[in-house]
Amino acid sequence: MRMLTLLLLCATVQALRIEQSNDDDEIERKMDANEREIDLFELDHFMPSKDLVKGWIAQWHKLQSPSVSSSVSFGKKNEATIPATCRHDVNGHSTKRAECQDPWPLSRNCENAYEIPGYRLGDLYWDKYIHEHSGPNSIKFYDEFFPESIATKYGRSQHHKMGDSAALGQVIDRLEYFSFEKPTQNDVVVHLRLGDKLTTYAGSFSNMVKSDKFYRDIAKQLKESGRADSTRVVLVTGDHDIMQRAAMNGESGLSRSTKHKTLAYLDKVKKFFTEKGFGVKVRMNMNADCDVVYMANAKTFVESGGGYDRLVKALVGVKGGNVMKSKYK
Repeated sequence: MRMLTLLLLCATVQALRIEQSNDDDEIERKMDANEREIDLFELDHFMPSKDLVKGWIAQWHKLQSPSVSSSVSFGKKNEATIPATCRHDVNGHSTKRAECQDPWPLSRNCENAYEIPGYRLGDLYWDKYIHEHSGPNSIKFYDEFFPESIATKYGRSQHHKMGDSAALGQVIDRLEYFSFEKPTQNDVVVHLRLGDKLTTYAGSFSNMVKSDKFYRDIAKQLKESGRADSTRVVLVTGDHDIMQRAAMNGESGLSRSTKHKTLAYLDKVKKFFTEKGFGVKVRMNMNADCDVVYMANAKTFVESGGGYDRLVKALVGVKGGNVMKSKYK
């Protein structure tokens, strides 16, 4: 399966590069379309990991409890049927069984990615037709497989307005996210788009991978503001799609090549800030929902680029934070 996915990925990326224009927004739209094709492929050929099967079985047992009322359970079926049944539902892009939902809410462990492919909060946020679509990228798909996710709660809360930051802000302010880690008042949160932007899409997205001059300028601005003694810089990065694929394939994380390039880039950016006297923390490859809650609560935010980043910037603004800018890209 991994080989087939890789072949499809290479073909779509090559097509993207051939058709590449100077319009960053157009390039991003093409990338999103390619990634949706990959999501469809992975859903169609989905094989659950051992951890996901354990999660499905745990949900099945929970639903057998007399205290739980559910009209969508396996009833008297043996738990041995769960992997094949849930896999069939994922392959078909739809489920009526609560057991087959992504089990991440059982642990709410922010170090774990969603395992069922297709979770894209940014795409859902910017799509005004989410209630009209069918299959992946529809609110129905999120509601069936990720019912406790931020994307689903947001989709349920708005019906017509695309990019409704007020509605999304209300979702992440709910009590269930109160315990999620958030930056301190003095933290400067710097979002970095790395992972596949350094490997698969290397050279294709100048608006997402910032230049050295950009980060040097941000560090200089912070230093000149007199905040070096009290400020910590938090570098946030994570390729949630890659982490989903790794979990699905029973792997522990990024490939060796992607990890090497990501860590090298992080070390370079980290040095720009430490040279100015700032302490630096790295937050890497956390759950997509946990990252959104974390970054949205930043009092000072440094962007990278792309639709996901525009979503975060909008949330930071709604919550009264400041987005730093630079004359460099």
